[in-house]
Amino acid sequence: MAAYVSVVIVTYNRHDALLNVIEDVKQQQTTREFEIIVVDQSDTPLVEPPNDVRYIRLNTPSMVRARNRGISIAKGQLVVFIDDDVRIPDVGWLKELCHTFEIDDNIAGVAGRVTHMRRLSHPMKVFLRFDIPDVVKPVDTLIGCNMAVRKDCVIEVGGFDENFMGSCQREETEISLRLRKRGWKIYYNGKAQLMHLGLPAGGARSYSQKERHFYYFFNQFYFFFKHFRHTYWPMFVLLNIVDILHMLRQVWVDGFPIFMEAVRSAYLKAKRQKAYEGTTCR
Repeated sequence: MAAYVSVVIVTYNRHDALLNVIEDVKQQQTTREFEIIVVDQSDTPLVEPPNDVRYIRLNTPSMVRARNRGISIAKGQLVVFIDDDVRIPDVGWLKELCHTFEIDDNIAGVAGRVTHMRRLSHPMKVFLRFDIPDVVKPVDTLIGCNMAVRKDCVIEVGGFDENFMGSCQREETEISLRLRKRGWKIYYNGKAQLMHLGLPAGGARSYSQKERHFYYFFNQFYFFFKHFRHTYWPMFVLLNIVDILHMLRQVWVDGFPIFMEAVRSAYLKAKRQKAYEGTTCR
């Protein structure tokens, strides 16, 4: 019998876009039974949530807490996460995403293909996109706006790390790393495709520019300090140098203090987390 599926949509100040996403999910052609869960962190609640959608409110915005809330109430053995600013033109998207788990019982998560409607912010990101069509293969990490996970596996590793801040980056990379350390596999299915709109309002853009940059640097370096030795510092900075320079240029005078405070805060948070887990921050 095919596993029951829960589709979780985390939303933040994008109710119009959210309703479009819900309709796209409802149009999916699959023999699997599925439910739609909306975790709403918006400043104001959705006036009339669709009757066939499970609607949950969170008063304090946090992508990772919203993901964990979705996991905790999901009825499905498979939990799918998508963003509130995507469109799903392919009615076979959900079928493809969930079918991938049948390849191997050790698959804990599947990342789908993501194409981008808006121009990427800088050329380096072309190497990071999950937009390779018609390919099914093992990969290292999930991608937050189009991914599916086994609920039991996520619970086994402790859920998403709620130390990540804001709308998050790296939270899906971090949980992917913990899953793989437990022996689970992550796969990519290029046939499970959706389009990321990158809307100019709502979501991460609900934060001020300084907040967005602080959260970005904090999340990047928290991930690094939690999982890697300090000897990898130069390589980590080099891999992120384009983003670092790009954001420092945007905030100009305040950029360097924001960067340094984010790095300091990330180090201390990672140190406390590792002490709690019984390891050391090396």
